Amino acid sequence: MKLIQIFIFTICCSLTVSAARPMVKPVGYEVETIEIPKGITLGVGGMAFMDRTTMLICTREGEVWKYNTKDGQWQLYADGLHESLGLWVDHKTSDVYVMQRPELTRLVDTNKDGKADLYQSINAGWGLTDNYHEYTFGPVRDSKGNFYGTLNTSLSWPGWAGSDKWDKARVHDSKMGRAAKYRGWSFQITPKGEFVPYSLGMRSP
Repeated sequence: MKLIQIFIFTICCSLTVSAARPMVKPVGYEVETIEIPKGITLGVGGMAFMDRTTMLICTREGEVWKYNTKDGQWQLYADGLHESLGLWVDHKTSDVYVMQRPELTRLVDTNKDGKADLYQSINAGWGLTDNYHEYTFGPVRDSKGNFYGTLNTSLSWPGWAGSDKWDKARVHDSKMGRAAKYRGWSFQITPKGEFVPYSLGMRSP
């Protein structure tokens, strides 16, 4: 018991010392405040740069926004997506790959007006239900052109299982589970667009 008390005291002292330290900006970094357009709720799910002056942001609300770091102007690049939680830019073609809840999507501005007009589904090989916790994260890409993403497990609150609320009896009360295919997995999408289950046994990867 005495060892536990000493351990707790040490942790509390460490937290107190950490809280007392002033925040210091790391060397080489700058902090800049960016004004968001009125009436817009970003809910940022991912960020990437098209070039040195063009930043892209995807949102949980299903939009992709472009921000010009020179003049501070915002432009809607894509919308109508399903909870976009990550993006990757091909700097050779300027194509944008967005991870939606149900699929990996390629966005292309074919007429060069600054807004995507082609939405191409690259792969939608995993399962999806109406459970709110089935987030899909990614993508990252390796040197061979493979994309990678991760799939959250489903979640149930007390009283949900067996009710009319989410996935009846498929996820037990207050438990994480798999109400759809490959939940709790990471996956690979090949350059040919093939879905490959990659690793498993995770909760919210």
